[in-house]
Amino acid sequence: MTEKDRLRLRPVTRFAVSGDPRAAGEARDRLGQVLDQLGVGGDAADIALLLVSELVTNAVLHARDDAAVEIRANSDVLWVGVDDRDSRRPAVQPVDAGALGGRGLRLVDVLSDDWGVRHVQGDGKTVWFTVSRRTGFD
Repeated sequence: MTEKDRLRLRPVTRFAVSGDPRAAGEARDRLGQVLDQLGVGGDAADIALLLVSELVTNAVLHARDDAAVEIRANSDVLWVGVDDRDSRRPAVQPVDAGALGGRGLRLVDVLSDDWGVRHVQGDGKTVWFTVSRRTGFD
């Protein structure tokens, strides 16, 4: 998804989450409320909630600071971006069966329709994903 495509989506909301272990839960709760308001449910909601949790966890773990979540949507697509103040570009890591972590971006890569990273002015980045509002595994 290009920046132009992202800007064509209607901004829904943006909120900050704390830079502590509760951040992923905060993000899930807030996104869940937004998804309810948008009428997004089922697989699309489940995927979005899981992926925002993974991205916020990564942001807090690696940037060691607060993060922000932005949500944009139209009738077809839900776009979720997580901003942090760490300019390092994340990458999907090989899966190590014995590791306790390191699977977050792999989940984003496999479950989202599209995802990417964009640098923001100064230090920082947005890691984003899109999910079709009509996603289903049937």
